Amino acid sequence: MCWRYDSPTTFLEPLWNNQHIQSIQVTFKENFGVEGRAGYFDHYGIIRDIMQNHLLQMVALFTMEQPVSLHAEDIRDEKVKVLRSLEPLRASDFVIGQYIGYSEEEGVRQNSKTPTFATCRMNIRNRRWDGVPILIKAGKNLDERLAEVRVTFRSVPGCIFSLANTLPTNELVVRVQPDEAIYLRIISKSPGLTSRLEEARLTLFYRTAWEEAHDIPDAYERLILDVIYGDKSLFIRSDELEVAWDKFTPALHELEFSDQYRPVPYVPGSRGPAEADYLAARYGCMWASDLDIGGKRLRSTSGP
Repeated sequence: MCWRYDSPTTFLEPLWNNQHIQSIQVTFKENFGVEGRAGYFDHYGIIRDIMQNHLLQMVALFTMEQPVSLHAEDIRDEKVKVLRSLEPLRASDFVIGQYIGYSEEEGVRQNSKTPTFATCRMNIRNRRWDGVPILIKAGKNLDERLAEVRVTFRSVPGCIFSLANTLPTNELVVRVQPDEAIYLRIISKSPGLTSRLEEARLTLFYRTAWEEAHDIPDAYERLILDVIYGDKSLFIRSDELEVAWDKFTPALHELEFSDQYRPVPYVPGSRGPAEADYLAARYGCMWASDLDIGGKRLRSTSGP
């Protein structure tokens, strides 16, 4: 979190509020299906398996206030505070989907309504974040493997460049996997005599910026080390778990026990159901693509 808070100078903290941020997107995509886990997955679904815990943790870390210290309890105190400000979710905040062929997986119940894809909109009712749509997406058997947080900043009021409204706004992206990176996507005047605006990127790839980045432990290695050292910073406390379930349970009951809500089928290898785009559009947002204007995927210079 040092890139956000004052360490050692103020950078993003003055912008980290609803006056400057238009939306936040948290995306988790896998390009494979249940992979032999259908017996487990079919009883829980993508919301319980990924969204209610892992992705909600990412939301809390991005939106919490600065803790008193980096001690585990101080960090967890702030996460609980911001989650308590989260509006309880309803079924109408969600779009759920199921990839075609899921029902044929071994271990899946007949006529299963279990979602393999879900997206939802959240709102945090506090002074810093109220009114900023937080869009969460998680899905299996999609077009790529990706986990990232994307912060979209508001457009400049009264922009003097005539083409400003046709280009994306500035964004901060923290990519968790694959190829960990932090980058700023900015809209800037192109070099030369024209006034044409183009997209540029200021990119920090972990594995090319530091030699030791090649030895960064993966997620489970880190958690095992934290257990050995007694560091609880990344572990959920009981009150945090309780408030997380309080926010999701009303929506889960509606989605599971009402015939009004059934998963929308989508083609394996696609971006998911189109209804997810309609949900984002309802709040004046678009799901971001990981392609730049020229159609080239962002990669490190030493990447595949």
